[in-house]
Amino acid sequence: MPEAQIEVVFHQDAIKGLTKDSEYKDAIRELLSKGIGVMACRNSMNAFSLKEEDLLGNVKVVKSGVAEIVRKQAEGWIYLRL
Repeated sequence: MPEAQIEVVFHQDAIKGLTKDSEYKDAIRELLSKGIGVMACRNSMNAFSLKEEDLLGNVKVVKSGVAEIVRKQAEGWIYLRL
């Protein structure tokens, strides 16, 4: 069975879940420790006045969460909305 690559793109209100003081910080760290990519939408960060230093370590910032999802789908990735 081939290994799967998994990435989670956080945008809109969900972006707040990636902050260092988020109630979800332990769950996010667990995802990262398992090699799951965690992406933060810069547009959403700007909307909530968040800076990269506000986010948990190892979270990758992308320009647009929606554009990242579209790009991944064009590359053959499967999109699951959670």
